[in-house]
Amino acid sequence: MRHVETTVRVNAAPEAVLRAFTDVEAMRQWWGADRGLVEPREGGVWALAWERSAQGFKYVTTGRIASMEPGCRLCIADLVYFNPDRAVLGPMMLTVQVTAVDGGCLLTIRQDGYRDGPDWDWYRDAVSQAWPEVAKLVKRFVEAA
Repeated sequence: MRHVETTVRVNAAPEAVLRAFTDVEAMRQWWGADRGLVEPREGGVWALAWERSAQGFKYVTTGRIASMEPGCRLCIADLVYFNPDRAVLGPMMLTVQVTAVDGGCLLTIRQDGYRDGPDWDWYRDAVSQAWPEVAKLVKRFVEAA
């Protein structure tokens, strides 16, 4: 299956980088999530919502934490994306990997499971642009802490 992957060097401890993906308050700050629920454990829920209005949330992403290795790796399985203008897309797999290097770490974000069709092509194109930007946001947030 198709995937999107991006890597960035972060001048921070691997634990701090991975925590940026499991702490809802942190994701509000660096990612602009309006709400979230994360149970940072294997089998736990990982859900975020953006752009709250009187009608509800415009975008929602939710999944299940398949595995979590503190300071190393977070795998979110059964990832589903809701957008009011597109089909519901999923399930996918999101993997956040941090690898220690001199004075920091490498952050790799990989999303797998894209299927075929116009909505899937649109989503993969959007994510191909978004994940490198998300990686930069995490980098700035964690390095500033």
